[in-house]
Amino acid sequence: MKIRTLRFKVALLCAMLVAVTLILFAILSAVLFYREQLDALLADRGLTPSLDERAEAQEGVMLLLSTYAVILPFAAGLAAIIAWFSARHFLRHLKGLADAADQVSMQNLHDRVPIASTADEVARLTLAFNSLLERLEHSFTRIKRFTADASHEFRLPLTLMKCEVEDALRDPEAIAQASTFERVLQEINRLNRICDSLLFLAGADSGTIRLDFSRIDLSLLCQEIIEDIRTIAEPKSIAFTADVQSSVFLNCDVHLIRRLLLNLLDNALKYNHAEGWIRLHVGLKAGLAVIAVANSGPEIPAEHRAHLFEPFYRADNSRSRRTGGTGLGLSICREIVALHQGTIRLRKSTGEETIFEVSLPTI
Repeated sequence: MKIRTLRFKVALLCAMLVAVTLILFAILSAVLFYREQLDALLADRGLTPSLDERAEAQEGVMLLLSTYAVILPFAAGLAAIIAWFSARHFLRHLKGLADAADQVSMQNLHDRVPIASTADEVARLTLAFNSLLERLEHSFTRIKRFTADASHEFRLPLTLMKCEVEDALRDPEAIAQASTFERVLQEINRLNRICDSLLFLAGADSGTIRLDFSRIDLSLLCQEIIEDIRTIAEPKSIAFTADVQSSVFLNCDVHLIRRLLLNLLDNALKYNHAEGWIRLHVGLKAGLAVIAVANSGPEIPAEHRAHLFEPFYRADNSRSRRTGGTGLGLSICREIVALHQGTIRLRKSTGEETIFEVSLPTI
Protein backbone atom coordinates (compact mmCIF):
# COMPACT_ATOMS: atom_id res chain seq x y z
CA MET A 1 0.00 0.00 0.00
CA LYS A 2 1.40 3.39 -1.00
CA ILE A 3 1.77 5.64 2.03
CA ARG A 4 1.14 9.37 1.69
CA THR A 5 2.43 11.67 4.40
CA LEU A 6 0.19 14.03 6.32
CA ARG A 7 2.18 16.90 4.83
CA PHE A 8 1.30 15.70 1.32
CA LYS A 9 -2.36 15.34 2.25
CA VAL A 10 -2.49 18.89 3.67
CA ALA A 11 -0.93 20.32 0.49
CA LEU A 12 -3.30 18.33 -1.72
CA LEU A 13 -6.34 19.40 0.34
CA CYS A 14 -5.39 23.09 0.11
CA ALA A 15 -4.87 22.84 -3.64
CA MET A 16 -8.28 21.16 -4.07
CA LEU A 17 -10.01 23.78 -1.89
CA VAL A 18 -8.48 26.63 -3.91
CA ALA A 19 -9.41 24.91 -7.19
CA VAL A 20 -13.02 24.29 -6.13
CA THR A 21 -13.33 27.86 -4.82
CA LEU A 22 -12.01 29.32 -8.09
CA ILE A 23 -14.33 27.14 -10.18
CA LEU A 24 -17.39 28.15 -8.17
CA PHE A 25 -16.29 31.79 -8.24
CA ALA A 26 -15.74 31.62 -12.04
CA ILE A 27 -19.19 30.14 -12.65
CA LEU A 28 -20.87 32.72 -10.42
CA SER A 29 -18.87 35.56 -12.00
CA ALA A 30 -19.74 34.37 -15.53
CA VAL A 31 -23.45 34.25 -14.74
CA LEU A 32 -23.44 37.71 -13.16
CA PHE A 33 -21.34 39.15 -15.98
CA TYR A 34 -23.72 37.79 -18.62
CA ARG A 35 -26.80 39.11 -16.82
CA GLU A 36 -25.18 42.53 -16.29
CA GLN A 37 -24.38 42.78 -20.01
CA LEU A 38 -27.93 42.00 -20.98
CA ASP A 39 -29.37 44.33 -18.32
CA ALA A 40 -27.11 47.14 -19.53
CA LEU A 41 -28.31 46.76 -23.12
CA LEU A 42 -31.94 46.65 -21.95
CA ALA A 43 -31.48 49.80 -19.86
CA ASP A 44 -29.88 51.76 -22.75
CA ARG A 45 -32.44 51.05 -25.41
CA GLY A 46 -35.35 49.55 -23.57
CA LEU A 47 -35.45 46.74 -26.11
CA THR A 48 -34.85 43.04 -25.92
CA PRO A 49 -31.17 42.26 -26.85
CA SER A 50 -30.71 40.87 -30.34
CA LEU A 51 -29.01 37.58 -31.14
CA ASP A 52 -25.80 39.38 -32.09
CA GLU A 53 -25.79 41.24 -28.79
CA ARG A 54 -26.36 38.01 -26.90
CA ALA A 55 -23.49 36.37 -28.81
CA GLU A 56 -21.23 39.29 -27.94
CA ALA A 57 -22.14 38.92 -24.23
CA GLN A 58 -21.46 35.18 -24.44
CA GLU A 59 -18.02 35.88 -25.95
CA GLY A 60 -17.27 38.11 -22.97
CA VAL A 61 -18.30 35.31 -20.62
CA MET A 62 -16.06 32.82 -22.44
CA LEU A 63 -13.14 35.23 -22.22
CA LEU A 64 -13.71 35.60 -18.50
CA LEU A 65 -13.88 31.80 -18.05
CA SER A 66 -10.71 31.36 -20.12
CA THR A 67 -8.93 33.79 -17.85
CA TYR A 68 -10.02 31.82 -14.79
CA ALA A 69 -8.97 28.57 -16.50
CA VAL A 70 -5.45 29.95 -16.97
CA ILE A 71 -5.28 31.24 -13.40
CA LEU A 72 -6.69 28.06 -11.81
CA PRO A 73 -3.62 25.72 -12.04
CA PHE A 74 -1.24 28.47 -10.95
CA ALA A 75 -3.41 29.38 -7.97
CA ALA A 76 -3.87 25.73 -6.96
CA GLY A 77 -0.14 25.07 -7.36
CA LEU A 78 0.77 28.14 -5.32
CA ALA A 79 -1.66 27.09 -2.57
CA ALA A 80 -0.14 23.60 -2.54
CA ILE A 81 3.42 24.98 -2.28
CA ILE A 82 2.49 27.35 0.55
CA ALA A 83 0.65 24.55 2.39
CA TRP A 84 3.61 22.15 1.84
CA PHE A 85 6.15 24.45 3.45
CA SER A 86 3.73 25.64 6.14
CA ALA A 87 2.90 22.04 7.08
CA ARG A 88 6.61 21.36 7.52
CA HIS A 89 6.67 23.95 10.28
CA PHE A 90 3.46 22.82 11.97
CA LEU A 91 4.15 19.08 11.74
CA ARG A 92 7.79 19.07 12.88
CA HIS A 93 6.70 18.33 16.45
CA LEU A 94 4.68 15.32 15.29
CA LYS A 95 7.74 14.05 13.39
CA GLY A 96 9.82 14.42 16.54
CA LEU A 97 7.20 12.51 18.50
CA ALA A 98 7.17 9.70 15.92
CA ASP A 99 10.97 9.50 15.93
CA ALA A 100 10.97 9.33 19.74
CA ALA A 101 8.39 6.53 19.67
CA ASP A 102 10.58 4.55 17.25
CA GLN A 103 13.52 4.79 19.67
CA VAL A 104 11.63 3.61 22.75
CA SER A 105 13.08 0.50 24.39
CA MET A 106 13.49 -0.88 27.91
CA GLN A 107 16.92 0.76 28.12
CA ASN A 108 15.77 4.35 27.47
CA LEU A 109 12.32 4.58 29.06
CA HIS A 110 13.70 7.42 31.21
CA ASP A 111 14.00 9.70 28.16
CA ARG A 112 11.26 12.25 27.54
CA VAL A 113 10.13 14.13 24.43
CA PRO A 114 10.53 17.95 24.60
CA ILE A 115 7.12 19.59 24.84
CA ALA A 116 6.25 22.04 22.08
CA SER A 117 5.94 25.68 23.12
CA THR A 118 2.61 25.96 21.28
CA ALA A 119 -0.36 25.24 23.51
CA ASP A 120 -2.21 23.06 21.01
CA GLU A 121 -3.14 19.44 20.38
CA VAL A 122 0.48 18.53 19.55
CA ALA A 123 1.63 19.71 22.98
CA ARG A 124 -1.18 17.74 24.60
CA LEU A 125 -0.22 14.64 22.61
CA THR A 126 3.41 15.04 23.71
CA LEU A 127 2.33 15.31 27.36
CA ALA A 128 0.23 12.16 27.01
CA PHE A 129 3.15 10.31 25.39
CA ASN A 130 5.56 11.37 28.16
CA SER A 131 3.02 10.30 30.75
CA LEU A 132 2.77 6.90 29.05
CA LEU A 133 6.58 6.55 29.11
CA GLU A 134 6.60 7.42 32.81
CA ARG A 135 4.03 4.72 33.60
CA LEU A 136 5.90 2.17 31.50
CA GLU A 137 9.19 3.05 33.17
CA HIS A 138 7.60 2.65 36.60
CA SER A 139 6.12 -0.73 35.67
CA PHE A 140 9.34 -2.08 34.17
CA THR A 141 11.35 -0.86 37.16
CA ARG A 142 9.01 -2.69 39.53
CA ILE A 143 9.22 -5.88 37.45
CA LYS A 144 13.02 -5.75 37.33
CA ARG A 145 13.27 -5.07 41.04
CA PHE A 146 10.85 -7.88 41.84
CA THR A 147 12.76 -10.35 39.64
CA ALA A 148 16.11 -9.47 41.19
CA ASP A 149 14.78 -9.36 44.77
CA ALA A 150 12.84 -12.61 44.40
CA SER A 151 15.89 -14.37 42.95
CA HIS A 152 18.04 -13.15 45.86
CA GLU A 153 15.43 -14.22 48.40
CA PHE A 154 15.12 -17.69 46.89
CA ARG A 155 18.84 -18.37 46.83
CA LEU A 156 19.39 -18.47 50.60
CA PRO A 157 16.64 -20.99 51.47
CA LEU A 158 17.57 -23.08 48.43
CA THR A 159 21.20 -23.14 49.53
CA LEU A 160 20.17 -24.20 53.04
CA MET A 161 17.89 -26.90 51.65
CA LYS A 162 20.64 -28.16 49.42
CA CYS A 163 23.05 -28.41 52.34
CA GLU A 164 20.47 -30.27 54.43
CA VAL A 165 19.76 -32.78 51.66
CA GLU A 166 23.45 -33.34 50.98
CA ASP A 167 24.02 -33.98 54.70
CA ALA A 168 21.11 -36.41 54.73
CA LEU A 169 22.57 -38.30 51.77
CA ARG A 170 25.82 -38.75 53.68
CA ASP A 171 23.93 -40.18 56.69
CA PRO A 172 24.07 -44.02 56.60
CA GLU A 173 20.66 -44.20 58.28
CA ALA A 174 19.03 -42.31 55.36
CA ILE A 175 20.04 -44.79 52.66
CA ALA A 176 16.44 -45.95 52.27
CA GLN A 177 15.38 -42.45 51.34
CA ALA A 178 18.39 -41.79 49.11
CA SER A 179 16.39 -41.82 45.86
CA THR A 180 13.91 -39.34 47.29
CA PHE A 181 16.66 -37.04 48.51
CA GLU A 182 18.40 -37.23 45.13
CA ARG A 183 15.23 -36.14 43.31
CA VAL A 184 14.79 -33.28 45.77
CA LEU A 185 18.43 -32.29 45.23
CA GLN A 186 17.93 -32.27 41.46
CA GLU A 187 14.96 -29.94 41.81
CA ILE A 188 16.90 -27.67 44.18
CA ASN A 189 19.77 -27.49 41.70
CA ARG A 190 17.28 -26.68 38.95
CA LEU A 191 15.75 -23.87 41.01
CA ASN A 192 19.24 -22.54 41.73
CA ARG A 193 19.96 -22.42 38.01
CA ILE A 194 16.70 -20.55 37.43
CA CYS A 195 17.59 -18.00 40.12
CA ASP A 196 21.05 -17.46 38.65
CA SER A 197 19.57 -17.03 35.18
CA LEU A 198 16.92 -14.58 36.38
CA LEU A 199 19.55 -12.53 38.19
CA PHE A 200 21.59 -12.37 34.99
CA LEU A 201 18.59 -11.34 32.86
CA ALA A 202 17.53 -8.72 35.41
CA GLY A 203 21.05 -7.32 35.43
CA ALA A 204 21.14 -7.23 31.63
CA ASP A 205 17.82 -5.37 31.50
CA SER A 206 18.91 -2.80 34.08
CA GLY A 207 22.40 -2.40 32.62
CA THR A 208 24.15 -3.33 35.87
CA ILE A 209 26.24 -6.21 34.49
CA ARG A 210 29.92 -5.34 34.54
CA LEU A 211 31.81 -6.67 31.55
CA ASP A 212 35.49 -7.60 31.77
CA PHE A 213 36.66 -7.21 28.18
CA SER A 214 39.89 -8.76 26.99
CA ARG A 215 41.29 -9.96 23.69
CA ILE A 216 40.91 -13.75 23.43
CA ASP A 217 41.46 -16.44 20.82
CA LEU A 218 37.95 -17.80 20.27
CA SER A 219 39.39 -20.84 18.51
CA LEU A 220 41.32 -21.93 21.59
CA LEU A 221 38.28 -21.35 23.82
CA CYS A 222 36.19 -23.55 21.54
CA GLN A 223 38.80 -26.32 21.62
CA GLU A 224 38.57 -26.38 25.43
CA ILE A 225 34.79 -26.59 25.35
CA ILE A 226 34.73 -29.22 22.60
CA GLU A 227 36.41 -31.78 24.85
CA ASP A 228 33.82 -31.25 27.57
CA ILE A 229 30.90 -31.54 25.14
CA ARG A 230 32.30 -34.73 23.60
CA THR A 231 32.46 -36.25 27.06
CA ILE A 232 28.75 -35.52 27.55
CA ALA A 233 27.69 -36.46 24.00
CA GLU A 234 29.35 -39.88 23.79
CA PRO A 235 27.21 -41.61 26.47
CA LYS A 236 24.12 -40.34 24.64
CA SER A 237 25.38 -41.76 21.29
CA ILE A 238 25.37 -38.28 19.79
CA ALA A 239 28.11 -37.67 17.21
CA PHE A 240 29.90 -34.36 17.70
CA THR A 241 32.04 -32.69 15.01
CA ALA A 242 33.69 -29.28 14.96
CA ASP A 243 35.03 -27.05 12.21
CA VAL A 244 36.91 -24.30 14.04
CA GLN A 245 38.98 -21.82 12.04
CA SER A 246 42.25 -20.87 13.71
CA SER A 247 43.14 -17.37 14.97
CA VAL A 248 39.64 -15.98 15.41
CA PHE A 249 40.18 -13.19 17.93
CA LEU A 250 37.50 -11.38 19.92
CA ASN A 251 37.48 -8.46 22.32
CA CYS A 252 34.94 -9.82 24.80
CA ASP A 253 34.10 -11.00 28.27
CA VAL A 254 35.52 -14.53 28.13
CA HIS A 255 33.23 -15.86 30.88
CA LEU A 256 30.09 -14.70 29.08
CA ILE A 257 31.26 -16.02 25.70
CA ARG A 258 32.04 -19.37 27.32
CA ARG A 259 28.52 -19.37 28.79
CA LEU A 260 27.08 -18.51 25.37
CA LEU A 261 28.84 -21.45 23.72
CA LEU A 262 27.90 -23.87 26.49
CA ASN A 263 24.24 -22.78 26.38
CA LEU A 264 24.01 -23.26 22.61
CA LEU A 265 25.72 -26.65 22.71
CA ASP A 266 23.72 -27.75 25.74
CA ASN A 267 20.54 -26.77 23.89
CA ALA A 268 21.69 -28.84 20.90
CA LEU A 269 22.30 -31.82 23.20
CA LYS A 270 18.95 -31.63 24.97
CA TYR A 271 16.76 -31.22 21.91
CA ASN A 272 18.25 -33.90 19.70
CA HIS A 273 17.32 -37.27 18.25
CA ALA A 274 18.56 -40.52 19.69
CA GLU A 275 21.91 -41.27 18.04
CA GLY A 276 21.81 -37.84 16.46
CA TRP A 277 24.59 -35.41 15.70
CA ILE A 278 25.90 -31.91 16.50
CA ARG A 279 28.14 -29.70 14.34
CA LEU A 280 29.99 -26.62 15.60
CA HIS A 281 31.38 -24.13 13.08
CA VAL A 282 33.51 -21.13 14.03
CA GLY A 283 34.99 -18.80 11.43
CA LEU A 284 35.30 -15.28 10.05
CA LYS A 285 32.85 -13.71 7.62
CA ALA A 286 32.79 -10.07 6.49
CA GLY A 287 34.85 -8.97 9.49
CA LEU A 288 32.63 -10.81 11.97
CA ALA A 289 33.23 -13.90 14.05
CA VAL A 290 30.50 -16.39 13.16
CA ILE A 291 29.48 -19.23 15.46
CA ALA A 292 27.01 -21.77 14.06
CA VAL A 293 25.63 -24.68 16.09
CA ALA A 294 23.71 -27.27 14.07
CA ASN A 295 22.03 -30.39 15.37
CA SER A 296 19.66 -33.12 14.31
CA GLY A 297 16.35 -32.73 16.02
CA PRO A 298 12.67 -32.00 15.57
CA GLU A 299 11.66 -29.03 13.44
CA ILE A 300 10.72 -25.87 15.32
CA PRO A 301 7.24 -24.86 14.08
CA ALA A 302 7.10 -21.53 12.26
CA GLU A 303 4.63 -20.01 14.74
CA HIS A 304 7.11 -20.51 17.60
CA ARG A 305 10.27 -19.16 15.96
CA ALA A 306 9.64 -15.50 16.74
CA HIS A 307 9.34 -16.31 20.47
CA LEU A 308 12.35 -18.61 20.93
CA PHE A 309 14.45 -16.00 22.72
CA GLU A 310 11.73 -14.99 25.17
CA PRO A 311 12.22 -16.04 28.83
CA PHE A 312 10.41 -19.27 29.79
CA TYR A 313 8.99 -19.69 26.28
CA ARG A 314 8.90 -23.29 25.11
CA ALA A 315 7.67 -24.63 21.79
CA ASP A 316 6.85 -27.83 23.68
CA ASN A 317 5.94 -27.31 27.35
CA SER A 318 6.81 -30.90 28.20
CA ARG A 319 10.39 -30.73 26.95
CA SER A 320 11.88 -28.55 29.67
CA ARG A 321 10.92 -30.83 32.54
CA ARG A 322 11.99 -33.92 30.63
CA THR A 323 15.39 -32.53 29.62
CA GLY A 324 16.10 -30.48 32.75
CA GLY A 325 15.97 -27.15 30.95
CA THR A 326 14.78 -23.91 32.53
CA GLY A 327 13.47 -22.15 29.41
CA LEU A 328 16.02 -19.35 29.90
CA GLY A 329 19.04 -20.59 27.94
CA LEU A 330 18.31 -18.85 24.64
CA SER A 331 17.22 -15.67 26.47
CA ILE A 332 20.61 -15.57 28.19
CA CYS A 333 22.32 -16.18 24.83
CA ARG A 334 20.46 -13.23 23.33
CA GLU A 335 21.48 -10.92 26.19
CA ILE A 336 25.12 -12.01 26.04
CA VAL A 337 25.22 -11.39 22.30
CA ALA A 338 23.52 -8.00 22.72
CA LEU A 339 26.07 -7.00 25.39
CA HIS A 340 28.79 -7.68 22.80
CA GLN A 341 26.98 -5.71 20.04
CA GLY A 342 26.32 -8.87 18.02
CA THR A 343 23.34 -10.73 16.60
CA ILE A 344 21.85 -14.19 17.13
CA ARG A 345 19.23 -15.89 15.00
CA LEU A 346 17.64 -19.18 14.11
CA ARG A 347 19.11 -19.61 10.64
CA LYS A 348 17.35 -22.83 9.73
CA SER A 349 15.02 -25.46 11.19
CA THR A 350 13.78 -28.44 9.22
CA GLY A 351 13.05 -32.03 10.06
CA GLU A 352 16.70 -32.80 9.28
CA GLU A 353 18.61 -30.06 11.11
CA THR A 354 18.31 -26.92 13.24
CA ILE A 355 20.96 -24.18 13.07
CA PHE A 356 21.49 -21.27 15.44
CA GLU A 357 23.96 -18.64 14.24
CA VAL A 358 25.79 -15.94 16.21
CA SER A 359 27.72 -13.03 14.67
CA LEU A 360 30.10 -11.02 16.87
CA PRO A 361 32.32 -8.05 15.99
CA THR A 362 36.00 -8.98 16.11
CA ILE A 363 37.11 -5.53 17.35
